[in-house]
Amino acid sequence: MFITVANPFTPNNDGIHDIWNLKGIENYPKANIQIINRVGNKVYESVGYHMPFDGMNKGTRLPTGVYYYVIRLGQACEMITGSLTLLN
Repeated sequence: MFITVANPFTPNNDGIHDIWNLKGIENYPKANIQIINRVGNKVYESVGYHMPFDGMNKGTRLPTGVYYYVIRLGQACEMITGSLTLLN
């Protein structure tokens, strides 16, 4: 099974690309998903993807920019990494 990672995404409440779409992630209910800002601070983490990333961290909208993701699907799978562009 494959994961398709959307990039960029625009969490501006216009109904289009308001959450970070990870197509296929539902097939990995124990996946660990992390998003890290450019200085190395974790701004999002989830086990499973029940609450998709919406561009917020602790109730505050994150600034436009490039973020990095790490997705660990499970023991038998390789880690998936890459960049994500958040546009407000």
